[in-house]
Amino acid sequence: EGMIPPERIHGTQLEYNPDTGEIDSIGRVAAGYGKVVVLDALQSALQVSPHRIVYVGDGSSDIRVMLHVN
Repeated sequence: EGMIPPERIHGTQLEYNPDTGEIDSIGRVAAGYGKVVVLDALQSALQVSPHRIVYVGDGSSDIRVMLHVN
């Protein structure tokens, strides 16, 4: 806590039922193609050229993003 501002953390986004606290839906999934969506959204919001993006991953869910960045 306090090391990284919450608005700089991009992961799976879940929507909760306010009455029960149960998960209602998934807003965004950060694995596989979901990572591509997050990366594209950040690139658009920050107006960053694709040539200025470096992506590092350590699992099979990162392959799609690495191919997308290349």
